[in-house]
Amino acid sequence: MSLRPDCFVVVLLARTLDWNFATAPDGSNSMPERHKIDARGAYCPGPLMELIATLRHSEIGDEVEVWSSDKGSASDIPAWVAKARHELVGVNQEGDHWAIVVRKAR
Repeated sequence: MSLRPDCFVVVLLARTLDWNFATAPDGSNSMPERHKIDARGAYCPGPLMELIATLRHSEIGDEVEVWSSDKGSASDIPAWVAKARHELVGVNQEGDHWAIVVRKAR
């Protein structure tokens, strides 16, 4: 088996720096997960309550993506995320719903 030159450089660098691809950036053995909540059709405060419940059972670094057709979620969830000191990854309108991604920070 032969590697392309660019792949060989990455493998060599990984071995030189003793990278372990089976561990998360914080050194743990678990990689962050992305949970998805489909709250389309639910109204405030439903999508936010589902987000809070999911974050309670998530690990630090995990991401939660909320799909909500309630326009208020696009402003309510980011406001709560800032107050709760988590990280807002993104807010995007995708067709008939908003996709709001939050990373658990604490």
